[in-house]
Amino acid sequence: MQKEKSVSEYPIGQSNSQYTNPTNQQRIEFIDLAKGICILLVVIYHIFGSTGAIAGKYIGITNIFRMPLYFVLSGLFFKTYGGIVPFFKKKTNKLLIPFICSYVFVVLPASYLLQSNIGGGDFMFFIEKGRLDLGINGSSWFLLCLFIVNMYFYLMFLLCRNHIWWIAVGTCVCGIVGYSLNLYGFYLPVWMDTSLTVMPFFLMGYAMRKYSNVLYGHFTKKSLWCLLASLAVLLLVYYTNESMQRGAIIFVENNFDVGLLSVYLGGFAGTCCVLMIAKFFKRLPVLSYIGRFSIVVLLTHPIYMFILREVFGLMKIEQSSYTNIATFVVIVALALPTIKFCIKFLPYCFAQKDLWK
Repeated sequence: MQKEKSVSEYPIGQSNSQYTNPTNQQRIEFIDLAKGICILLVVIYHIFGSTGAIAGKYIGITNIFRMPLYFVLSGLFFKTYGGIVPFFKKKTNKLLIPFICSYVFVVLPASYLLQSNIGGGDFMFFIEKGRLDLGINGSSWFLLCLFIVNMYFYLMFLLCRNHIWWIAVGTCVCGIVGYSLNLYGFYLPVWMDTSLTVMPFFLMGYAMRKYSNVLYGHFTKKSLWCLLASLAVLLLVYYTNESMQRGAIIFVENNFDVGLLSVYLGGFAGTCCVLMIAKFFKRLPVLSYIGRFSIVVLLTHPIYMFILREVFGLMKIEQSSYTNIATFVVIVALALPTIKFCIKFLPYCFAQKDLWK
């Protein structure tokens, strides 16, 4: 098997300097910034929802690339780690264990307490379409989905013996199959269908690292043209969908009310936009720090959002744009101390240390 570049994996919440420039062994700072932008887009969407003027005009466009960006960033740092066992251990530590911790210590207790308080029925482990019931921590689905994507891609890597063209063909077939499952109303459990659909985005990240200098080059005139072209394509896809009154892009449900080309062309274009913008600024201290530990924000912001909305409810304050903005500000303000606490006292739960040696 062809020897891989000496670029280490960049899992969603890795805190150590494991994604480095091999020439100077420093962190690739703009990747942190790109992840910071991405996780804040996730938080904003979860707070404001999918309705209303703000969401419709400004947040709605991020549906096209918000999740693809994360899968591309993960694909950028794909490694085989020398075999299936070390690979499985690495992905278990970085993705599966945080998901299990979130499910066991947050979702199950919260669901039990909420059901007891409202006198409702029994907690359901599975909801419609075979998805796990993730309760107040619904964002954790991404970790399990990304774990499955890594398993799919590793299998493809082995079957194709590291021949990029065969990997590309196989991965694109997976994407078409995943999208077609949505088209014809078929679903696979625990986001296995979504994992198929997003495989081309993971491939995009892998190919970008392997065949370009996107990780190590400076922002140049070529980067500017890439940004402008990508932005033009993104806006074209968005306004085309709007004009056709088609716009549902919901990766968590593998539900797409847009064409196949819109899903992938828009996802690729939006991802390139964010990467080029992040490369231009390189580093914005608070946002980059949040991006570096985005797994903490991913798993904790739904809890804060739930608590704040309960508080507003007790105060008889109806949900509005003002309460949403206040919720966002509080969550961002709490992000830094939450990260400090979690990486110090709960490192295994947030992918900062390996539980499975």
